[in-house]
Amino acid sequence: MPHKDIFVTIIVGIFTGLVWVSVFLRLETFESILGFKEAAWVLVLVVPVIYVFGLYLGDWLSRKWLFFKSFAKYVMVGFLNTGVDFAVFNLLMSMTGIVKGPAVSSFKTVSFVVAVTNSYFWNKYWAFEAGASTENKSKEFIKFIVVNIIGAFLNVGITSGVIFFVTLKYLIRGQSFTLPQNQ
Repeated sequence: MPHKDIFVTIIVGIFTGLVWVSVFLRLETFESILGFKEAAWVLVLVVPVIYVFGLYLGDWLSRKWLFFKSFAKYVMVGFLNTGVDFAVFNLLMSMTGIVKGPAVSSFKTVSFVVAVTNSYFWNKYWAFEAGASTENKSKEFIKFIVVNIIGAFLNVGITSGVIFFVTLKYLIRGQSFTLPQNQ
């Protein structure tokens, strides 16, 4: 296994841990579960270890099924991107104090675009190592945009539907509250 892959896996793991720490600290998830918020910082150490294990597992499985090495990297990038999406979305809501209404759909759109852009570069240049692909770059980009516009409509649509039409019960900062439906 190339040392570059191990190094990049550790970097991706640290970055994933940091992104998820920001989400969990903002929502005070670990504080409500374990009683102290500092426990979230363990993710910065644990996630890279899990990722390196996953990389080695993918490498071992790729001896029989070739796709597993790229698949292991793809899964890591997926967890990173989900964290980026959640982090940006929660940061925008936290900074503005807006947790319902049309602005939340805008926040979700921004967080989705940031996460998808992050995903594109990590997957292209690391997970699938297609940085020097021979495909026409504009054709590749158009495919990317079309697929992600569909994904954006689904992602933002589902989030907006939940926010506008479902009564949600939240536990944030140790307090339970219900987000009322829009009338």
